[in-house]
Amino acid sequence: TETAKQYYQQAMQMYKDAGVIEKASLVQKKIIDADATAKQQQNDIKTAEGDAYVLNGDNFLLENKFAEAIEEYKKAKDIYSQVKNTDKMAEIIEKISVAQVKQKENDIAEQKMNIGVIEARGDEALKLQQYDKAKEFYLQSQALSSYELIIGRQC
Repeated sequence: TETAKQYYQQAMQMYKDAGVIEKASLVQKKIIDADATAKQQQNDIKTAEGDAYVLNGDNFLLENKFAEAIEEYKKAKDIYSQVKNTDKMAEIIEKISVAQVKQKENDIAEQKMNIGVIEARGDEALKLQQYDKAKEFYLQSQALSSYELIIGRQC
């Protein structure tokens, strides 16, 4: 803590003033060790915060809320980057990739469902001999199918 560090610094200065360099060096080492311990504790707290974001992201992923999962994972990634935790960084990058792939797969599935609905409307219009309306639906379906091919190739 800062108070302990201040006492160590006072003690170190007193040893220096008294000419007891060996003791001053020992106290200086304690200051350095205390700083390192405090830094590690801060990193541990930040890492725990990152872990909480990962847990939130995992929960969103289970609920098929891919954008929210990715958002939480990116928050965790920022924290892991700050504390230079390369193991956690590798894990979170993989989780982000998985969520992005699942999001694209979900988007494609929704697109296919939309195409099916539009085609069904076209079929219904055709049965009712509403040819212009049927043509309109089929053209929409065709346009969406072309778009789906482009998106599918990007995955």
